Amino acid sequence: MVIRHTRARPSAPALLGPEESLDYATLGRRVAVLAAGLRAAGVLSGDRVALRIENSVAFVTTALACMWLGAPFVPISVEDPEARAKRALADCSPRVVVTRATSEAATSAPPRPAASPAPAVPTAPEVPTAPEVPAPTWLAYEQLLELGAQYAPGPGPSATSPDRLAYIIYTSGTTGAPKGVSISRGAMSWSVGQSARSLGYGPSSRSLAVSAFHFDGSYSNLFSTLHAGGLLVIPRRPELLFLRPFFDTVLQQDITHTTFSPSYLRLLLASRHLGRLADSRLAVMGLGGEELIASDLRKLWAAVPRLRIFNLYGPTECTISVTCFEVTVEALGSGRVPLGTPNEGVGFHVVDGAGAEVGDGRVGELYISGRQLMAGYWGDATLSRAVLTDTVVAGRLCYRTGDLVFRDADGLYFYAGRVDDVVKRNGVRISLSEVAGALGQLPGVRAAVCALFRLDGRHGIAAFVVADRSAPEGSHEPGRLLEGLRQHLPLTMVPDQVHFVDELPLTSSGKTDRSRLLSCFGLEPAR
Repeated sequence: MVIRHTRARPSAPALLGPEESLDYATLGRRVAVLAAGLRAAGVLSGDRVALRIENSVAFVTTALACMWLGAPFVPISVEDPEARAKRALADCSPRVVVTRATSEAATSAPPRPAASPAPAVPTAPEVPTAPEVPAPTWLAYEQLLELGAQYAPGPGPSATSPDRLAYIIYTSGTTGAPKGVSISRGAMSWSVGQSARSLGYGPSSRSLAVSAFHFDGSYSNLFSTLHAGGLLVIPRRPELLFLRPFFDTVLQQDITHTTFSPSYLRLLLASRHLGRLADSRLAVMGLGGEELIASDLRKLWAAVPRLRIFNLYGPTECTISVTCFEVTVEALGSGRVPLGTPNEGVGFHVVDGAGAEVGDGRVGELYISGRQLMAGYWGDATLSRAVLTDTVVAGRLCYRTGDLVFRDADGLYFYAGRVDDVVKRNGVRISLSEVAGALGQLPGVRAAVCALFRLDGRHGIAAFVVADRSAPEGSHEPGRLLEGLRQHLPLTMVPDQVHFVDELPLTSSGKTDRSRLLSCFGLEPAR
């Protein structure tokens, strides 16, 4: 699709970064040069290429060059500790690591390899394995460009099987060890196409990249924009945490589309600049990665009534997002934000503890089937088999999400919490999401999250609250909040502790960092 735009609309703007901008013709030439450089560095179809690059034109063009060669790209966060980055690199055994840190890059270009075909990448439901490969070559992006310029770009991208891998993205599991989620080209193409159509991306779209590119939630914006032939604006991501640059960029660059996490939305809602969005061209906002809170959306619409908001739900293991539901005021009638319905080609199955599908209105664990399933965890057949199963729905491979959901009479699905975020007190099941949602409705609360911690040999609930400073005096007392909760929740659901914080810290993926919050108050996470 990108190549089609380079031919049909060569002068249309494609990428606008802090250091350079590319139209579609230049984008096509840049990707061809980078692909030549990767091949000269020894990369063949099926080899992994790690990208330890911040949000930039460099990341996007190198990822596209990997696709050109049929080599899965592996995003490695520049913000990750070295130990975690090294674990991921050791796990996926990349042929090349591309970085912007020239001190880490190779000092000389490797020789051009023989152009022999690479072994086929395993396809679903087979689990990808990690073959023995030499230590990777480290190259700075600028070196890769110089290397590619020495060789003819060669033929255009060859047709690649949809079962081959597009990317491997690392996400932490319950143990904290990174897991390499392997996504096929077919699953990625399908998901991106669904997002582009649902969110209305087109050639005139001007979208703002907010989420980190090592977080797959960013791809519903990044690749959907290029799929549709629009312009992707890529600011320096750290600057966006100061918020004013976000609003400045939206207005100055005539941004029409953007996506990010609900946690980042809460930061925007607290900004005195929020009203500026009413004077912008921003028309579509996609929110995903965490549960959406109805009160947050109402605050956003109060400032920008015409804004279209989409709930993008989907585990990393099911390729970016499996729902693209447009939220309306009417849809918030129950006080909950619907996940919506699954994408075309995707199946939802709500299952009870005995493994049987449940009817409408009943909460169960969500299993997902269909075209967007991962190929497996890279090099970990045991873990892959633990979450990919064909025993729940006969004849269908399903991914066990660990999310609790229910479906209403209209066929809409609603999030009800996490299996591992549900704790029992006196035999009563408690969802932390429900507790946080109740806190968010109380006067004096701008935002709240809950986390489990170890309390005298049992699971305790800690609530972390950002105060609404415009609320009446006295609203910001833990005792008053707990009393307010007792009027809306059973006693078993009332938190053990309430802590006020200036802000809810975010992980590098833009989600609330609960571990950091617990650590700040000397609380040990419950396992």
